Amino acid sequence: MSVDYSGLTRNVWPGTWSPSSNAPIALDTELRGSLRTISGASGDRLTDIPGQRLQDGMLVYVQTGYTSGSNTYASGTIYQYKNSSSRDSSGNLSNADSNWSAFSSVGPQGPQGPQGPTGAQGAKGDTGATGAQGPKGDTGATGAQGPKGDTGATGATGSTGPQGPTGLTGATGSTGPTGPQGPKGDTGATGAQGPKGDTGATGPQGPTGPTGAQGPKGDTGTAATISIGTTTTGSLPAVSNSGTSSAAVLNFTIPGGGSGGTTTLPANFTVHLQDGITLGSYSNGSVISAGTSLLSVVENMLTTVIPATYTKPSCQLTADAPTTFEYGSTFLAHISLIYYQNDGGSASSYSIKEDGSQVTTSNSYTYVAINVYDSHTFTGLIGYAQGPQKHDNLGNNSGTPVQADTVSAFNSLTFTPVRAQFYAANTATSAPTTSDAVRALGSPDISGNTSFAINGNAGSTGLTIALPNGRTLSSANSVQNGVSNPIPVTNFQHSTVSVAGANGVSPVGYNVYFFPILGGLGSAATFNITTT
Repeated sequence: MSVDYSGLTRNVWPGTWSPSSNAPIALDTELRGSLRTISGASGDRLTDIPGQRLQDGMLVYVQTGYTSGSNTYASGTIYQYKNSSSRDSSGNLSNADSNWSAFSSVGPQGPQGPQGPTGAQGAKGDTGATGAQGPKGDTGATGAQGPKGDTGATGATGSTGPQGPTGLTGATGSTGPTGPQGPKGDTGATGAQGPKGDTGATGPQGPTGPTGAQGPKGDTGTAATISIGTTTTGSLPAVSNSGTSSAAVLNFTIPGGGSGGTTTLPANFTVHLQDGITLGSYSNGSVISAGTSLLSVVENMLTTVIPATYTKPSCQLTADAPTTFEYGSTFLAHISLIYYQNDGGSASSYSIKEDGSQVTTSNSYTYVAINVYDSHTFTGLIGYAQGPQKHDNLGNNSGTPVQADTVSAFNSLTFTPVRAQFYAANTATSAPTTSDAVRALGSPDISGNTSFAINGNAGSTGLTIALPNGRTLSSANSVQNGVSNPIPVTNFQHSTVSVAGANGVSPVGYNVYFFPILGGLGSAATFNITTT
């Protein structure tokens, strides 16, 4: 603060310094330590006091409060400087906000004094209104038993309460004596048969499977019969069937001279048969070309033509790894695109696609799955050349060869991650509360089965079931020593635990059910579980 010298006189004494004109020997601002005052205005604050004037323990009165950094100093308050460090060579002590704290002149509370003497008892006051009745006191100790009273009349027998659920079988006790056999109970009435359930909807038709292996040779059919009818001569050869296709009666017209093997038809010959009747390879209206030998005509009449059949190519995708796996798994799957050529030409191109995008033009692909958390679908396509010309049983060209084309795989491969369920009957005494503890129950079950069995060994003290995807426990029963006992779902402790997938991927909430087995299983048991 500014120095006010008004009304002060100057006193001079010998020494190394002397105050200026009209100044006192010393003011609070010119002393080291002591009690001094600051205004709180800029330039006249606690940290503006020169280091040579500071003294550990000195007190400073702040007239007007102010804020310095994170420190707020109140108006009309005394603050104390604290610093036990040594001064520098110029006699300065450091001065920072941390050196100052509010000063309190109140000392610590002294020890409690001795209790004073009891005063004289005052006059008895008026009786007050009766207060509300207090709570019932604790039951007192049981008094001595009184004399036995007379026997009262027998009361009516109460109704039998509902039977409680059967508890789990405890440890086997010692065998008691055999009691007398009770009378055989009456056979209960047969319950009414339940209504027949509705027929389920027909599922979609599956893809066409690959061509199966050729079947076994069929049984020999009934032999056809051929007999000769009439034989006449004429200028042109002719053959007619006056019988049936299975019992032919052939009537021949043969030109005079020559032998059957070398005689040929001099002109085209049209076959005339009854509609629907065939003679070997001939049917009504067939034309035998000029120059055909009679021997060939006879062979064609006596041989049934078997035309060629054509089967187009197909293809299939296969993989050497399961397509259903636990959420977050990492694995390799070798995918193959297999070509079934049948009557087509050789394969000319391959294409394997993942989710619609081509990943290879080869017939194989390695799918590298790392911490997979969504589904991926693979499809296949093969191009092929034209197939060969096939012949009938007489060696003649038959039918049209399979043309060059492409064929899609009759199946696709979809790799699908699923959340596993975990369960165990073991020596646990409380439900698991962490992801690692749930996963330690046993190998992940990714089957998706809503009903399953859990085997418990003798000594097991707890049954734990952890279900994903909002699934809940519907029913449970135990089978022990051939006896089945239901376990009410309400007897299970239920909690929710965040459980990660494989490799710690994406935890989700699981419904965890724990059933404490008091005293442990006395012998092995199987727990049958149903969930929804």
